[in-house]
Amino acid sequence: MVFREIDRIRVKGKEEAIAIYEPLEKESAELESWGEALRAYRARQWVHDILRDPPPSDWDGITKFDEK
Repeated sequence: MVFREIDRIRVKGKEEAIAIYEPLEKESAELESWGEALRAYRARQWVHDILRDPPPSDWDGITKFDEK
């Protein structure tokens, strides 16, 4: 089975972020494209819409959950 990372999250009460993954039936060319897109996202290399209104400079690409 193949997995692809879909996000990093930080749950309430924890400081360290963890990666979450999606199981896939098989590896594909799309998986490689996904990895490139995820790296660009985390490097703040976004499309024009987001560039007009970017997140704050301390943005780390981690989804934070404040409730359990």
